[in-house]
Amino acid sequence: MCFLPFRLILWPFKLLTRFILYIVGFRRQGVAKGSYASQYQSRRYGGYVPPQSTFSKLQAHGATDDYDSRGWR
Repeated sequence: MCFLPFRLILWPFKLLTRFILYIVGFRRQGVAKGSYASQYQSRRYGGYVPPQSTFSKLQAHGATDDYDSRGWR
């Protein structure tokens, strides 16, 4: 079975998600200084981010090129 059409349908949504994460402050180098994400991290977590938190998953998604190989856990 070929999932090519399904992947083509999902591609714009993945691109949009990546763009939104970039705008909020999740970058490949980590959380951008002075961004909304850094302010949230500072207020909510301080210096510690729980390993399975939503913030850590968004951070991982923003920092990697291809998140499909690992998937959301």
